[in-house]
Amino acid sequence: MRAKGSLREYKRKRDFTQTSEPAGALAGRAPARPRFVVQKHRASHLHYDFRLEAGGVLKSWAVPKGPSLNPADKRLAMHVEDHPLDYYDFEGVIPEGNYGAGQVIVWDYGWYELAEGSDPAREIAHGKIKFILHGRKLRGLFTLVKMRGKNSENNAWLLFKDKDEYSDPRWDAEEHARSAKSGKTLDDVAGNPRSRTWISNRAAAKRAPSRAGSARRGRAASARTGAARGDGVPQFTNLDKVLWPQDGYTKGDLIKYYLDVARWLLPYLQDRPLTLQRFPNGIEGQSFFEKQAPRGAPEWVRTESVPSEYGKRSRIDYVVCDDERTLAWLSNLGAITLHAWISRVGSLDSPDFCLLDMDPQAGCTLATLAAVTLRLRDELEALGISPAVKTSGGKGLHVMWRLAPGYDYEEVRRFTELTAQHLANVMSDRVTLERSIKKRKRGSVYIDWAQIGKGKTIVMPFTVRPRAKAPVSWPLAWSEVERMARSKAPDIFKEAARWNIANVPALLKKSGDPWKKALSKAQRFEPALKKAQARWAARTG
Repeated sequence: MRAKGSLREYKRKRDFTQTSEPAGALAGRAPARPRFVVQKHRASHLHYDFRLEAGGVLKSWAVPKGPSLNPADKRLAMHVEDHPLDYYDFEGVIPEGNYGAGQVIVWDYGWYELAEGSDPAREIAHGKIKFILHGRKLRGLFTLVKMRGKNSENNAWLLFKDKDEYSDPRWDAEEHARSAKSGKTLDDVAGNPRSRTWISNRAAAKRAPSRAGSARRGRAASARTGAARGDGVPQFTNLDKVLWPQDGYTKGDLIKYYLDVARWLLPYLQDRPLTLQRFPNGIEGQSFFEKQAPRGAPEWVRTESVPSEYGKRSRIDYVVCDDERTLAWLSNLGAITLHAWISRVGSLDSPDFCLLDMDPQAGCTLATLAAVTLRLRDELEALGISPAVKTSGGKGLHVMWRLAPGYDYEEVRRFTELTAQHLANVMSDRVTLERSIKKRKRGSVYIDWAQIGKGKTIVMPFTVRPRAKAPVSWPLAWSEVERMARSKAPDIFKEAARWNIANVPALLKKSGDPWKKALSKAQRFEPALKKAQARWAARTG
C-alpha cells in the first residue's frame, strides 16, 4: 500500500478527464531489474524528468539542465512527487491548462543496479543513492545526493556522473535531442495531432475503463483514421522487442539509429529500389528478403514499378526510401538491412557505382583480406581508377567508386571480371574466383566481380547488419586497411563491429561522412577498360 499512498500528490495535481497521462492504476509487475527513465519535458521551462523505479513507484527529480556524462557537471535535481510505474513510457502532449502542460518524450530509458546498498527506496530515504545506469544514452556510475545546509531547499538534490569508462567531458545533452523509444523530437510531438494520445506499448484494453480512457480510445481511433488518410508520421509498435538478444538492442534502438544517421544515409538510398531484409523476431529468428512493397504501406511511401524477370509477378513494386519517415517505417517493420540497387530510378539500366566484393573464406585472416584489398587498390590506380573502401558490416570489404553516367551493366561487369581475373593471376595463392563455395581454397579471398547486374544490390554505408554487436557498414580510409594488413586478428568480425549502432551517430556528428570526398567525383573508365583488355590479351597471347 506504500506505493498507492505515495501517488496521492500525483493524482491530486491532475485531471485525468483532460490529460492523457496514465492515472496510475496499481498493476503488479513481475520481479525484474529496476528500471529508469528520463523524460524531456517542455512545459513552462524546458527540463528533464529523471525517474528511478523504487518502492513500487517511479521516484522522480526535475533536472533543469539534464543529466550529463561529464563528471565535472553537478546538476541540480529537484525531488518531485512520485509517479506511477506506467508513466515509464509516457510520451505525448499534456494539454494547456493542466499541470505540467507541454510536450514530453522518452529521452532515455533502461535499467539500473545499485552500486551501494540493497534497497533503492531506503537509499533515497537516507538522502543518497549510487547506481549504475544501463541506458541507450546514459551508462555507468551516477550519484544522487540530497543537498544539506540552512540555505538548501528540502527537495534540492545533486545529480552527477562518477568517473568511469563511460565518462565524457564533451557531453552535451542537446546533441541527443531525439526520443530513445520513438525517435521523435519535442517539435515532432508538438506538431503531431496524434501525439495527444498516450503512446505506450501496452494495449489500451488492459487499463481500467473510465471517461478519460474512453476519450483516449477515441483519440487513438482518430489517429488510426489519420494514418489511413496518409498523414506524415509512422505508427511505431513493439519498440521494446529485442532484435539483438546477445546485446539487448531493441526495435526502438534500430529506429532511433536510422533516424540519427538519416542525413548521411539517405543520399546513398535516394532514388534506388530497395530489397528489404526483415527480421520480425530478431536476428536469431526467421528472416526473409522482400522486394515487393509490403501490404498496408502508407500512401506516402514511394514505390517504383519494375518489370520482373522471375517469379509469378509481371512487375515488382519496390520501396524507394527518400525521407526520414519512410526510413522509420521500414525500421518499424524489422527491416534491419536495406539492400539498394546500384542504379537509380530514371536510369535503371545504367549503374552509377562499380563494386568489387572482397569475401574472405574460412580460415582467411584479417591481414590476408587487407593485403588482397590493398593490391586491388594498387591495380585499379594503375588503370586510372581512384577507388574507395568500406566494411561490409559483415565478414568482408567493399571496394567501390562512382561512375559517370552512360555505362551499361554489361561493360561495367566486363571490367570487374577482367580486374578480378588479373588479381587471381598475380595472387593465385590468396585469391579465388571459384563460384562453388565448396571448391574455394581455405584461407583465400573470393572476389565477387559478378555483383554488377540489373537488380543486383549492395549494402550502402551506415546500413545496419544482422550480426552480434549490431555492426554498421562503415567507410574506411585506406590507411585503416593498411593497419589491418599488419593485424594478427583471425578474421574481420571484431574489427567490423568497431562501428555499430551505439557509436556511429556520434562519429558522424563529429566528423561527417568519411566518403564525402572519396566519392565526390564520378569517374569515367574507358581508358581503364582498354588497359585491362590489353593486359588480358597480352597474357592470353
